[in-house]
Amino acid sequence: WRTVLSAPRHNRPPTMELYNAYYEWAGNVGDSILKLAQPDAVPTPPTQDWAFTHFGTALAIATAYLAFVFFGSAVMRTQKSGFAEALYPVRFAYNVSQMMLCSYMAIEAFTVAYREVTFQDTIRWWRRQRGHRRAGFEGAAGRGWR
Repeated sequence: WRTVLSAPRHNRPPTMELYNAYYEWAGNVGDSILKLAQPDAVPTPPTQDWAFTHFGTALAIATAYLAFVFFGSAVMRTQKSGFAEALYPVRFAYNVSQMMLCSYMAIEAFTVAYREVTFQDTIRWWRRQRGHRRAGFEGAAGRGWR
């Protein structure tokens, strides 16, 4: 009875072929968008092989998000009037966790930026001091700083 209910295997397209065809199509679309936005030759980015950096992945995520919003809104419209009040604890916990994560990310970004600027300023100061000493100080052997 399996052969009666399922389609023949030769009529089904293989999954990897669909996957590769989608990524080839999405890559061409992404390249054409880049050419439209920046007509000059765009250098190959160093992050080209990283996860989630292909245009096909971004397009799939955006499409899944929009489908979730569309179908989720349709489902929420069909719910009873007290459904939103029943979800209050979940929404409250979600908002608190989002505030903590966003605060952490903002603080970490400022900390990394401050460290980078402070580190670069320290290196510049050290090089100036070292260059000043090298130019103005001759050691006992007359070789200067090394």
